[in-house]
Amino acid sequence: MKKTIALLTGGTTGEWVVSVKSAATIAQNIDSTKYDVYKIMLTESGWFYEPAEFSENRYR
Repeated sequence: MKKTIALLTGGTTGEWVVSVKSAATIAQNIDSTKYDVYKIMLTESGWFYEPAEFSENRYR
């Protein structure tokens, strides 16, 4: 049985880009046979949920 984890990324500061890129790197390199990964993106407009398929290009 896979474990479920959430990546919390984004924020409301200048470090937003670093956070998004870090989460994308983790998502690309995590063992998907062991983990189901869900992303929670924080922005100044609120928060958004994403399924495991994640692309940092979407937030550029």
